[in-house]
Amino acid sequence: YDSGPNHEPCLVNGRKAHWAVISGSIWGTWDHIYLLVKQSKSRHTAVWSLNALEKSNCNLFEFGRKKGESINNFVLPEGGLREGLNGKLVFLTNKK
Repeated sequence: YDSGPNHEPCLVNGRKAHWAVISGSIWGTWDHIYLLVKQSKSRHTAVWSLNALEKSNCNLFEFGRKKGESINNFVLPEGGLREGLNGKLVFLTNKK
């Protein structure tokens, strides 16, 4: 997802792409689903709208890099951002 100034999801085409860990959810109606989220730049658990996170996650078309930074500093998935990350979630599980 793209991280805004307050660490919440925003829409800047992937230029502020970041990651977060979803640890829970709050369900109201289908249009009002919220996620409990930890983001590495904040010490606090946040509550984000599922809708806002989905829109931001489906908006990953570019990646931001600092002026002069080489593209070789990045590990991109097969297919680049559009095919490799755009609109996807990564599920982590424990192997026992």
